[in-house]
Amino acid sequence: MTSGSDPVFKVCPACGSVLKDRRLRCDCGYLFVFRRFLDKQNPQQITEQDLYVARKMGEADGMVAEMARSKADLDQAKRDQEAAFRAGMLAEKAKNDAEWIRFFEKAQLKNTISGGPICSRDDFYKWAAEYDAAKAEIEKKRRAERG
Repeated sequence: MTSGSDPVFKVCPACGSVLKDRRLRCDCGYLFVFRRFLDKQNPQQITEQDLYVARKMGEADGMVAEMARSKADLDQAKRDQEAAFRAGMLAEKAKNDAEWIRFFEKAQLKNTISGGPICSRDDFYKWAAEYDAAKAEIEKKRRAERG
């Protein structure tokens, strides 16, 4: 007889295998500790709580280490993916900036307020603000003359 609620036999809900001991993991990968199937190929479902529970329940150190390794590998893959994303964004920004430089070189735009060239987006936005302000001032004067 066993003490408490630990049966001598367990039936795996994932595969139906009958286990004759108090193992916490079935051969199919189902973990009785977590009452769910834990796929080693999908480590993203492993949480810090899973690792803590496995340690507390006395799960084999090898399995806990394997789960921690899988989680660490996933975390590293996420960091690598984020770094690649940032690098891609920087490369795209550099490409976009180069295209704008070529555009302004070919367009040879002139600032109608200062008479200088418009060589960048910043120059263009500065000119647009000055132009809008000058236009508003002219409109203000017209209204004052009418009224």
